[in-house]
Amino acid sequence: TQEVQEPMHADVNEIDAHVFRDDDGQYYLYFVRFDNGNVLHGAKLNDDMMSIDESTVTRLFEPDGDWEQDMGRINEGPFMLKKDGVYYLTYSGSHFESPNYGSGYATSTDPLKGFVKYENNPIMQSNSLVKGAGHHCITTSPDGSEMFMVYHCHNNATTTEPRRLCIDRLQFREENGETVLEVEGPTVTPQSVPSGASDVDNLISVGEPDVSKIQVTAGSTPDTWNLPDEIHNVVTTKSAPDQPYSAEVVWDTSEYDAQDKTEREFTITGTVILPENVVNLGNLDLEVELTVSVQNEVQTGDLSGLYAQYYTIAGSGTNVTLNTLKSEGVDYDVNFSDLEAKLTATTGQSEAAGIRWTGQIEVPETGNYTFYGYSDNGLRLWIDGEQLINYWDGGAWDALQTSKSVTLEAGRKYSFRADYFDYEGGSHVILSWSNDQGLEKEAIPESAFYLPENYQGIYISDIDASEGNLTEGEEFDGTVTITGRNLTDA
Repeated sequence: TQEVQEPMHADVNEIDAHVFRDDDGQYYLYFVRFDNGNVLHGAKLNDDMMSIDESTVTRLFEPDGDWEQDMGRINEGPFMLKKDGVYYLTYSGSHFESPNYGSGYATSTDPLKGFVKYENNPIMQSNSLVKGAGHHCITTSPDGSEMFMVYHCHNNATTTEPRRLCIDRLQFREENGETVLEVEGPTVTPQSVPSGASDVDNLISVGEPDVSKIQVTAGSTPDTWNLPDEIHNVVTTKSAPDQPYSAEVVWDTSEYDAQDKTEREFTITGTVILPENVVNLGNLDLEVELTVSVQNEVQTGDLSGLYAQYYTIAGSGTNVTLNTLKSEGVDYDVNFSDLEAKLTATTGQSEAAGIRWTGQIEVPETGNYTFYGYSDNGLRLWIDGEQLINYWDGGAWDALQTSKSVTLEAGRKYSFRADYFDYEGGSHVILSWSNDQGLEKEAIPESAFYLPENYQGIYISDIDASEGNLTEGEEFDGTVTITGRNLTDA
């Protein structure tokens, strides 16, 4: 490791270094020097692997092909292969924004001189579907039987960044008695798995919890904290770009002491439980964190309503997830005959959106209760941690869902959660209940719902407009008094 990280040459600009180890153990460095264009050079690396033998620095060849001189004289991105005593030095030619940008190669029997460019260069080039295909490296399949060119291309036809990573097969083949390199690309369709590779669904990344901090009452127990039970945006090698997975998260709350009534903050760690069949070959970190703020007065369990989180969704069919949290608020029931305006206001779009309601539910009398869901599209319901409705398909709607019967006691609040999404088209959701004590099926009333015990968002309990004029179409005059919690002056 260099003690001082600095360029090998301070008096000239150089980029795109590539190290090659020859059969005799000698290392070479290939690089680009800015000298009347971008020109490829090579040299022997010294044994310290940090400097080069200056006496061996060689200008390898010029960017002299027509396809290499659009928007500048440019050869760059060198990569060396060797086969049967012949050195194949691949490179990219032309400016990266040029339609001629692509890859070619030159051959020699010496690593630092005598290179001759392949007469049919470029062997891969940008086209109308793949822009900016050029700078690359070369690797092999796990069993060594196939070669692959790994290169970048532009994000799309009009935008360079962020660049995309591309992989296509590369092979040696015979042509008129000569061994030549051939790239099977650039491709734009799925390709077969490299030879010897494990066809598994490998983890790429894990998202963060929907919330980064919660507030809880001193002395409360963790099972009342309304901790996020899922992590969204779990990306794998087989998840489609718009269909990330969701994964269960298990929180470690052992650091919390319910007997300690002091106000404080601490961090808890959650372990993500990967979906079935997803593997973690890269041993990526599966831990996420959340801050817990312990307060002496966080009394919200008797406030009516439900904590509502409004999301845009990802996925389709039965693989829909509430993906990106857009806003939060309070709803007072789950009885909406048309959600288009609400989804637009809370997520910015009238479809491909969803809502998660959490809080508590209290029944008016002890009995055996049945819950009903009527929705377009998906709906899931949990009471006291038990899932009672699972109607979750972007291609289905308006099929009345009936839960099993559950015994609930009057005077006790049970945890409540409902997830809903609209895939496209119409949007509505109605939750109803009945019991064996004579209560006929009806929409669950507002009086049954209470906010989570640790809810700390804005809450409006009353609006008094008696001292003001709120007539539609007329200029406001007077005073409106808003009563609630966590309100700020406007």
